Amino acid sequence: MKKLLFVDDEEFYRTLIPMALKGLFEVQTACDAEEAAGMLKSISFDVVMTDYVMGEGHNGIWLLEEVKKKQPGVLRVLFSGSEPDEFEEHLKSGLVRRLIPKMSTVEEIVEGVSFSKKNPGSGDSRGS
Repeated sequence: MKKLLFVDDEEFYRTLIPMALKGLFEVQTACDAEEAAGMLKSISFDVVMTDYVMGEGHNGIWLLEEVKKKQPGVLRVLFSGSEPDEFEEHLKSGLVRRLIPKMSTVEEIVEGVSFSKKNPGSGDSRGS
């Protein structure tokens, strides 16, 4: 089963997302970017889905930059309540491979993190 790391400072989402993805992914959670970055050292993930704004520490963009360095083949997904145009630069550069609004339905979230012909993956090659 593919492994997904979900990062959000809100407990509601850290409970909801694993339930929504049950049976599709083995989901690990972290409450901030620093905890998630530490997990990247010992666990290989297929998908990292992170909130953008997470309290005091680093934000989701910082985390996705760390993911790209440490596990470049991972599908990097930003899960945010912010306006999509705020992330245009990061989408164009490929740092953020997919953007999922926080107000998405469960079906939209599942589609956003899935690997299919419609959503073929990260576009990065493993190990590059």
